[in-house]
Amino acid sequence: MHAMSMNDEKKKTGGQRAYGTPQEEFSAAVTALGKAIELHEDHMSGKAPTTGADGEKSQMKMMALMQRAYAALMEAKKSLK
Repeated sequence: MHAMSMNDEKKKTGGQRAYGTPQEEFSAAVTALGKAIELHEDHMSGKAPTTGADGEKSQMKMMALMQRAYAALMEAKKSLK
């Protein structure tokens, strides 16, 4: 895996910046990822819309949750170096 540039990382994280201790960042990532998985399960079961304007909004919410989790993990990773 290659190192990402700052712009690549901003694109992947939706431009979000994460803050806090590594433990706080890890906890935030777990929470956001859990919510994204729950929303995906709702999409798959038909409990949440996947098409039309509401579906697009729901899909974008799921992506934002995944981006937040990624940003938090990348921030926590900095303490491992």
